Amino acid sequence: MIEIFWLRPQALWLLIPWLFVLVPLIILRVRQRLGLEQIIAPHLQQLMIQGRQPHSKLWRGLGGMAFFAILIVALAGPALHKVDMPVFNQDRGAVLLLDASMQTRAQDIAPDRFTQMRFKAIDLVEKFKDGQLGFIAYSGDAFAVNPLTRDGVTILQNLRVITPEIMPIEGHDPVLAMQAAIAQLANAGYQTGDIFWLTAGINQSDMQELRTLLRAHSYRINILAVGTSEGAPVRDAQGELLRDQRGRVMLPRLIPDYLQRISSETGGRFQSMTADNTDVANLFAHAEASASRHEGEISASDLSGEIWLDAGPWLALLLLPWLLPLARRGQLWMWPALSLLVLTQMPVTAVAASEPSSTVSGRDIPIWQRPFLTREQQAQQLFDQGNYVAAAERFKDPMRRGDALYRAGDFAASAAAYAQSAEGNAQAHFNRGNALAQLGDLDAALAAYDEGLALAPDWRELQENKELVEALRDQQEKEQQQQGEQQENGEPQESEDGQPEPSEEQSSEQDQQNQEQSQEPSQDEQAQEGQESEQNDAAPQDQDSEGQELADADAIEVDNLSAEEREELQQLLNRLNDDPSLLLQNRLRREAQRRRQQLPPRGF
Repeated sequence: MIEIFWLRPQALWLLIPWLFVLVPLIILRVRQRLGLEQIIAPHLQQLMIQGRQPHSKLWRGLGGMAFFAILIVALAGPALHKVDMPVFNQDRGAVLLLDASMQTRAQDIAPDRFTQMRFKAIDLVEKFKDGQLGFIAYSGDAFAVNPLTRDGVTILQNLRVITPEIMPIEGHDPVLAMQAAIAQLANAGYQTGDIFWLTAGINQSDMQELRTLLRAHSYRINILAVGTSEGAPVRDAQGELLRDQRGRVMLPRLIPDYLQRISSETGGRFQSMTADNTDVANLFAHAEASASRHEGEISASDLSGEIWLDAGPWLALLLLPWLLPLARRGQLWMWPALSLLVLTQMPVTAVAASEPSSTVSGRDIPIWQRPFLTREQQAQQLFDQGNYVAAAERFKDPMRRGDALYRAGDFAASAAAYAQSAEGNAQAHFNRGNALAQLGDLDAALAAYDEGLALAPDWRELQENKELVEALRDQQEKEQQQQGEQQENGEPQESEDGQPEPSEEQSSEQDQQNQEQSQEPSQDEQAQEGQESEQNDAAPQDQDSEGQELADADAIEVDNLSAEEREELQQLLNRLNDDPSLLLQNRLRREAQRRRQQLPPRGF
């Protein structure tokens, strides 16, 4: 059976006026001409009827109907065949995946697991010369520290400053990390590639999820495991032992079998840490050999997107027999001009056969589709397109309306929508707690979680969200208590950028000095104002020369500073925060906050 795909289906609406207006009109005129043949005698028809014979009128009418039918079908863009479009990248791509969870602080390997992994990661980056390399660190969430790049220096700089303590989210989620590594390679167009995974171990459930995830991809997982099967306790920066949610001392153990299964199934290599550089050399040699083996085997069909080939222009060639007689009358230009006008008004879309067509986020349902969709179907289509505000207006179900409002960022309205379905519904309480947590009303969120747990006490994700909100509330209370103690002791508080804020006395003195200086402008300032007014009247001739003059003027002003002013300037510069570790920590923290605001909590 031949499959027909319409690239511009909106044009098919023209068949309605063609069928109910044009066709009856042509049939009526043909019948009028044929009716004369029944009234007038045959030997008088040639003398009394002027113009074409009735049978010619019949063929003319049929031809007109066929012409417009072919034109409408051609405008709709019928597609019968698909064409492969290669979209693969033959360059080499790899991702460095580093376990930066707190369990890597176990000291079963001196000085600890993370320190050894960082040394090995640095050696690996220094060996990687050809292709692009990305860097992802993970704990409770995965963060792309460096995108795919050929600049290994920036990756080394971040490797030397990253620690488990600066990771914004606690925990250990290797599945999220592997998904981020796969997405980084796939988005860059790499069909195959290497993921160098440096880890301190995983549990059995993570192994099963990773094996299921990696079966759908062709990336090689090369694993460097750091740790021992006996394990060791983990201590934080204050030297206290870390405990799990049940209060037990954390004792992370390395089970090599879990990691060996993943590496063997993906065509990678598993390597335990060695005292020398043999482990990194083995991993890199295996990756090089695998890349050489796959080089030249990649064809365009391995990773290609199929697009439909528009047959409308070829179908339009059938209209030439109707257009040729118009050339004799000087009217041929009208039809191409009309067709071009209609085509320019039609939205032309190249639709990939391997992917469903998507609408730009934020658009409403087209008018011609609304009669064929119910209200809920329209809302679901808008939700899938990302137009959450319009979807919320159409959803009748309070739960679905709450989902749309949550995605739109209207957490207050989302919580109110969930409250309408909260009676006897643990899912509604769970979602309402998530919305209230996003609003910052942590006590109300915890109350909603408690109501949900009363209905579903074994819901693990609900319990996890409750513990997360409780930890966040405790952290806020601790920070407020510390700020109160600082205010009582008269210590300067730190601003958001990490710089200490001046005290009230210092700020008042500075304000007084600024007012005195503003009330008594010096002669130099007045002279500068006069020069600036003259310069504004003159038109600039050379922007580069002006920039150089401004730079020279700044340099002269710095040189003219007194010793006290130089010392004050130096003190201000010293207060600027240029610690690479703290800068990276702030960047990861902002990324975590952005995700927390835009994405629903886990289990939503």
